[in-house]
Amino acid sequence: MLICGEQSIRDVMAFPKNNRGQDLMSQSPTDVDLRQLRELRIKLADAPRGPSETPPPPGR
Repeated sequence: MLICGEQSIRDVMAFPKNNRGQDLMSQSPTDVDLRQLRELRIKLADAPRGPSETPPPPGR
């Protein structure tokens, strides 16, 4: 921004993100309020489980 002589970071980077992939200027991504989901009649599916989160097989 300083090198380019611009006043805003948005003039240099279209979508600036931090090292966690978050846009600190718009606070995104963020969780959606359940009220908004109900209003739009959207149901969320369960999150897929990773290999470390898989429950052990029955009998063990």
